[in-house]
Amino acid sequence: MIEEFLKKENKVAVVGASTNPEKYGYRIFAHLLKDGYKVFPINPKRPVIEGVQACANLSECEETPDVVIMVIAPEKQKALLEEIVKLGIDKVWFQPGSESEENISFLKEKGIKVVHGLCYVRDGLGEPLMEFIF
Repeated sequence: MIEEFLKKENKVAVVGASTNPEKYGYRIFAHLLKDGYKVFPINPKRPVIEGVQACANLSECEETPDVVIMVIAPEKQKALLEEIVKLGIDKVWFQPGSESEENISFLKEKGIKVVHGLCYVRDGLGEPLMEFIF
């Protein structure tokens, strides 16, 4: 199932994208962008990240994402989870620290594919991203 999340043709939203190179929200976004993915930074402060204007939410993206990568705390996700359902997004990856049983169950009940307990860096993109980061 992880392969479905990693396909190059996926449009990917990184919720919690950051301008801070030390944060995974930045690292994941920057690597996906560098690797040629269509990627949308989601940050309500709307900074420019690696030359890309961040969107305040998923609905602001110029195209509906296929995959959402959560890099924010579970208690900040409620509106985004509703938005994911409303937009028909069917794949959500919760980075370690961003997952909660309640949010995972909510999405699964809606028929959305969920990855959790795995790090997008270590378990998804693997060595190419690890080299980019370290």
